[in-house]
Amino acid sequence: ISRIRDICGPKGRVIGAVSGGVDSTVAAKLMHEAIGDRFHAIMVDNGVLRLNEGKQVHEMLNRDLGVNLTVVDASDLFLSRLEGVEDP
Repeated sequence: ISRIRDICGPKGRVIGAVSGGVDSTVAAKLMHEAIGDRFHAIMVDNGVLRLNEGKQVHEMLNRDLGVNLTVVDASDLFLSRLEGVEDP
């Protein structure tokens, strides 16, 4: 945590992508512990998440861990680009 503070400095702001998995959740929590509200997490909902996964990740990170989180709904764009794809 002290290394993160040193790297970010007293006024540095950081955004980070999260998936809701263990690695990105731990990283987000460490960032929040180190620099507080100067860290903001972003999760992209691509339309193929598990049922209610976006909501669960938001609740866990925001409510339970105190991390600022924005969920971006990119499902329409993502799914439209998959239209006609049979074997990605």
